[in-house]
Amino acid sequence: MNRLTNNSSNLFAKKQHGAVLAVSLVVLVLITLVGVSSFKASITQTLMSANSQFQSLSFNDAERSLVEAEDALEAQVLAAGTFDFNTAEDGYYAEDQDLNVFNINWDSLAAVETGKTANDKYIIKYQGLELLPGEDETLQNNNAPIIGSSVHTFIVTSRSKNLKRAERVLQSVYVTSEQP
Repeated sequence: MNRLTNNSSNLFAKKQHGAVLAVSLVVLVLITLVGVSSFKASITQTLMSANSQFQSLSFNDAERSLVEAEDALEAQVLAAGTFDFNTAEDGYYAEDQDLNVFNINWDSLAAVETGKTANDKYIIKYQGLELLPGEDETLQNNNAPIIGSSVHTFIVTSRSKNLKRAERVLQSVYVTSEQP
């Protein structure tokens, strides 16, 4: 009986050539590759999500700075004093000052800092007296324009930039009938 057992185990041993080991190693390598690929995709998704969050925070900060600038401008207009556009670093610019809001170097520009960091800033540029659509340039007897036919306009620009280089620039137009 012992001899039969030895013969049958020799038969099984002769037929095995390590195929199960080779197949299991290939399957293990494939599972590892799928796991590494999933891990890389997860990291990419996390980075994209974080970038989106930084962009949203930067937009919110720029919007807050824009509201602050509009409030400051309204307070200045309601103070009924004339604007002094020559005051350095107050963030107000006259219509004759060359300022291209699309090519602003915020680091060297005189702007008002707001918000949580020094990277939240705004500027206000007076655009001048503009005729309302549908009105003509008819003048009264004293050569003053007819009240209500024109308005004073300002371009309010705000910028926010956070530490992750997410940057947002927002603009609004402020219109008033009051003389600045």
